[in-house]
Amino acid sequence: MQDLTFEQLCGLLRDEFGSAPISSPQHPRVGDGDPVTGDLILREDGPSSFAVGAQDRGQWSELARFASESEACTFILEQVRRTHRPGVRLTPGEKAESERVTRNFDDELRRSLGL
Repeated sequence: MQDLTFEQLCGLLRDEFGSAPISSPQHPRVGDGDPVTGDLILREDGPSSFAVGAQDRGQWSELARFASESEACTFILEQVRRTHRPGVRLTPGEKAESERVTRNFDDELRRSLGL
């Protein structure tokens, strides 16, 4: 694969998945990821040192370290492709079923809490 910048990675992910579920402190507002929810994070830790990881309850969990941004972005692209369904959108029936299940769960939770 050719050299891949964080901005190009985000563009590829948006084309394939409709969003870029990654973030980077060095590239604010470029990715759509939320570090609080555990999306992958690309962090530049110094010259020729790029870390890929996630935050969990404020704790940094490093998955891999690379000598270039391009290598780190390629790793992220492979990880996201492996864990997401590219281009698959919920059908109206699937969306309605998902909302019904969520409503039922919320109602049951409220009942159990006496609300």
